[in-house]
Amino acid sequence: MDAQCGTLIFMAPEVIFRKDYTKTVDIWSIGIVMYQLLTGGAHPLYKDGDSAETFKTKLKGVMNLEFPSNLSNLAKNFF
Repeated sequence: MDAQCGTLIFMAPEVIFRKDYTKTVDIWSIGIVMYQLLTGGAHPLYKDGDSAETFKTKLKGVMNLEFPSNLSNLAKNFF
């Protein structure tokens, strides 16, 4: 499990940075999709106009995500 395949904005950091990974990277991708479903299509890190390098830089610094204020506590705890 060391191949890099998929759409960049849905890939887990381990995949993007070519580190060994497990099936937990799929959970990351599901989380991105769930976030988008709950926020009307917004991505938690990618913003329109970001280049691949900008997105990768954001991934390196991701520790805590900022959630929209209209997201319920239940949804925030889910993540």
